[in-house]
Amino acid sequence: MKILKIKVSGQSVVWENPFDIVQGCREYLGCEFSFSEDWENVDKAVRFYQITDKKFYGFEDIDGVVTVPAEVIKGRAFYIAVGGYGDGGIFIPTSAVKIKLQPNGYGEPDEDVEEGEEYKSALDKLLNLAGECKDACDEMRYAPYINENGNWYLYNRETKEYEDSGIYARGLSAYEIAKTYGFEGTEEEWLESLKAEAVQVDDQMSDYSTNAVQNRVAKQYVDNLRDNLNSQIASSNGLADSAGQVASQAKTIAENAELIAKGRATGYVFDTVQAMLTWIGVEGNKAKLVVGDNLYIRELDVPDFWWDGNTYHPLETQKVNLTEYIKQSDVDTEISPTSTKPIQSRAVFLALNALENSLGSSAASANRKADSALDQIGDIDTALDAILAIQNELIGGDE
Repeated sequence: MKILKIKVSGQSVVWENPFDIVQGCREYLGCEFSFSEDWENVDKAVRFYQITDKKFYGFEDIDGVVTVPAEVIKGRAFYIAVGGYGDGGIFIPTSAVKIKLQPNGYGEPDEDVEEGEEYKSALDKLLNLAGECKDACDEMRYAPYINENGNWYLYNRETKEYEDSGIYARGLSAYEIAKTYGFEGTEEEWLESLKAEAVQVDDQMSDYSTNAVQNRVAKQYVDNLRDNLNSQIASSNGLADSAGQVASQAKTIAENAELIAKGRATGYVFDTVQAMLTWIGVEGNKAKLVVGDNLYIRELDVPDFWWDGNTYHPLETQKVNLTEYIKQSDVDTEISPTSTKPIQSRAVFLALNALENSLGSSAASANRKADSALDQIGDIDTALDAILAIQNELIGGDE
C-alpha cells in the first residue's frame, strides 16, 4: 500500500510526501494523519470527495491508517478534509487538500479486452515490413558491381556466385559518340584532331599570362593605395587629438599669463619655509593666492616659490638675498642718525621696501636703483643722502 502522509496543523491540511497517483487505484492508497497540539482531546474524522459528484466518503476515529475509497480516485483530482468534534459542541473544520491524479492508461481491471481485427492487421503489416527490410538488406549484401571488362556482374542465389550479365556498364566512349555523329577515321586520328596548333596554344597562354600579371599588379596597387589611405586617416586622427590637447594646454597657459599681466600677481615674504606653510594653512589665506603669486623666503639655503593656483613650486630664477633686509615697520628705528646698523643694510632695506610695495616690473627697477645706490657710496653722508632720495622716489617718504 502507498501511504499519503497528511499533516493537520490548526485548520490547515498539507500533503507532506507528494508522488504521482494514477486514476483507478483500488485498495492501494492509504492516508496516515498527524495532528498539532490543538487537536488533542477531540474525536477526528476524515472525508474524501470529488468536486464533480459532491459525494462524501468518510471515516471516523482516524488514529491509524485509512484506506482511500476507490470511488474518489477518478477524474482529475480528489480532496481530503478533516473535522474535529469535542465536548460542549466543539467542532473544528479544516481546509481541503487537493490530490491530483494522472490519466489511467490501462483501463478498468475487470474490463473485457479482446484482440481486434484492426490490431491483427497492424501486426501483420509490421511483420511484412520487417520481411521486406530483411530482403532489402540481403539484396544490398549481394549488390551488383562493374567488372574490369566494363560489364555488370550479378549475384546468382542458386549458385551463390557472381555472373557476367553481358550488359556494358560504362556507356559509349567519346570516340564512339563522335562516330555516331559522323566522324570517320580511327581512334588515333580522332585524338589527333583534338590537338590545337602549337603556335596558337602558345599565343593564348602568353596572352593569359600577361593578363594575369597585369591583374595581380593592378590589385596590389589598389591594395597599397587603400592601406596608405587608412594609415593617413589614422595618423590624421592622432594629430587631431594631439592638437586638441596642445590647444587646451595653451589656453590654460594663456589664462594664467593674462592674470599675471593684469597685475593680479602678488608677492609674500616669510622668514622660513615653515612660516610660509603655516600661513598657507591658516583658513582664508590660500584663497588670497592667485596664479603667479611669489612666495619669498629670507633663508638663503632654501629656494623661493611661486603659486600655480593649487600648490607652490620653486622659482627657477636666482634667489634674492634678504638676510640684511629690514621691514618697513622698522624704518624709524633702523634708519636714524643714532642707528648702529651698517649703511649697506639700510640700503638693502630700500630694495625690500620696493619689492613689498611694487612687485612685478617695479621690483626689478627697485633692485637696479638699490645697486646704483651702493655703487655711489663714497662716505656715510653721501650714501645716506642717496638712499633717502631713493626712498622718497619709491615710497613717497620724507627725509
